[in-house]
Amino acid sequence: MYTEDRQEGSQYEATKDKTVKEIASLIRTEVRKATKQGIIPAEWDYSVRLHRFSGGQSIEIKIAVPEEVVSLRWHCPTTTDRLNETEQFLNDLHQSFNFYKSYFPGDGCAMRYFGRASIQPKVCV
Repeated sequence: MYTEDRQEGSQYEATKDKTVKEIASLIRTEVRKATKQGIIPAEWDYSVRLHRFSGGQSIEIKIAVPEEVVSLRWHCPTTTDRLNETEQFLNDLHQSFNFYKSYFPGDGCAMRYFGRASIQPKVCV
């Protein structure tokens, strides 16, 4: 039986006529606002990159933190919470402009763009 599953992010409807390049720019603006408001740590570095490939496009958000912070991720609850909350906030922001539509279970899907937020040690970025 065919059932269509469609999910839209909270900002999808308002931005559905924008290009993915414009969406990446909007995400950059939101990241800057969030650092200024103290929602995410301003001392960490953030990059938003658009990638195009034959199967679509993606927006990747990299969170560059000092190596010692990454090494504490699983050993220090305060650091772990801060990293996880930042990563979750940015993934939620990333998906707020997106949509997801699946056609059949296990038979592919449609998205405006792929990608996610991820934490990297500063030396890797």
